[in-house]
Amino acid sequence: MPAEFAPYLRALLGPPRPHRTRLWLIDASRTATSSVVTAFGRDTDSQVTTADPRELDRIRSRPPAATRAKAIGEPIPDDLPADNFLTFRASCIRTLDRNTAARVDQLWLKTFQAARTWLRNHRKAGEAGQAPDRLALALSIHLAARLYRCASDGEALVRLRATQAAFLRDGLLLHHQTWPGDPGLGHRLTPTAVAAINRAATATAPAAAATLFLLFPFDHRGDERYWHPSTLTMDDVTSTATGIKINGEYLPVPAHARLAIAAHLAFRQMQGPRHPGDPFFDLTPPHDDVRTLADRALTATTAAGDLPVDRVEPPAGHGTLWMRQRRLVLRNLVGDAYTLDLSTPVWT
Repeated sequence: MPAEFAPYLRALLGPPRPHRTRLWLIDASRTATSSVVTAFGRDTDSQVTTADPRELDRIRSRPPAATRAKAIGEPIPDDLPADNFLTFRASCIRTLDRNTAARVDQLWLKTFQAARTWLRNHRKAGEAGQAPDRLALALSIHLAARLYRCASDGEALVRLRATQAAFLRDGLLLHHQTWPGDPGLGHRLTPTAVAAINRAATATAPAAAATLFLLFPFDHRGDERYWHPSTLTMDDVTSTATGIKINGEYLPVPAHARLAIAAHLAFRQMQGPRHPGDPFFDLTPPHDDVRTLADRALTATTAAGDLPVDRVEPPAGHGTLWMRQRRLVLRNLVGDAYTLDLSTPVWT
């Protein structure tokens, strides 16, 4: 890490505290005069400790392997530290009991590696100065496919924090802004909302469209930044409506929300011989748009209360409607001149 990055690291530590923040730096550079560790060593207000990377286990104690293996399969609790993604993992290891810390750390590491692999497959080499707007849709579906499978809000938070840390390695900030009363990172398909949709809909298409909106919100047709269900084919929906394939990702559908999607799939099959590639919604202009069908069913439900929240402007950055609902934005921290932008939003 070059020495000119030292001021940015100091900025991340924030103002001085009564108890000095300890920052461990691993110097893997080939030179001994231009690294960020050397730059910190010249700072009279910093205390730099150099250590061999092999001594990290001594510096930060971790549960033994036997304890970590025993913790597999136990749920992640919701009562986790409120630290941002820069310090979340260390705070969990420091404050949680040994078994819980092992489960959290194991999930964090697994998610971190998976996010790094995903980003390498979706981002071209050498595009450090390119805005990540084209990543927003793919990232939304990637996160939805994993967060929907989480057994608890705590597990969803661990996966989000690990993904944020993985993206920072490539100069991308996945910013998460929490709000009072925020419904969380999962889907909006509550049993109450689904029951209201099924009661209000007079046909299978509006009920299926409203269910899809709460599973993965879409915008009006023509906005290429958002996935639109007009592209959904019958082959993208499993025969029992347990999952839907969107842009190559498989999104699980909760059991209580499968009825409307399965009913519309059966209706389309009953209309006559169909091919797997036929559209799931058989709409021909100037007839109704799928969003219009969804709005009709959503207006009679309590789920319609989510809609005004979508119009609140999040911090500057790129994001889909799905991300805006969860207060997520994606920013590029590395400009064309390979300089870091550490302006707002804050690192959360």
